[in-house]
Amino acid sequence: MKRVMFVLLLACYALGASGQDFSVPRGYKFSKAEDYTKHEADIVKCFDWLMATPPSEQTTKREKASQFLTEWLLGSPVVHIEFNKKLVTFTDNPELLMVFMGGWAKYVIESKDDNNKLEGNFKGLEAVVAYYEKNKAHLSKNKNIEKYAKMNAKGKLQDFVVSNF
Repeated sequence: MKRVMFVLLLACYALGASGQDFSVPRGYKFSKAEDYTKHEADIVKCFDWLMATPPSEQTTKREKASQFLTEWLLGSPVVHIEFNKKLVTFTDNPELLMVFMGGWAKYVIESKDDNNKLEGNFKGLEAVVAYYEKNKAHLSKNKNIEKYAKMNAKGKLQDFVVSNF
């Protein structure tokens, strides 16, 4: 029994640490489509690191990671984010917007589904809810995101996105 617990504990630690090994690529530049494709795996790692790292930790690295993600998003030939004002109610919070866009980008990169705006909005909101729930102590209270969190816990967030799309 102790051995099983040790293995489970080790697995949980490994899963928690998996997003911690990200480094912003040095000397990256985005000038042609291949540059964006080349960095897709880095973008997923970047997003996972941003999600796993509290906003009050490693602030310099966080700024560089956010800049890398933003530059990639601005020119990506496959990720085209459209904000639905009924759903994205946190436009005054750049950090949560970054999480939303990162969640959308990760969905597109992993699924290769770059035309599904509905699912992109859902994955972006789902990421915002997860980030908000994990980092409440570091973020301003947001009633809309708390509402989304309750819907998500009940399995109703996707229905809400569909009905407000």
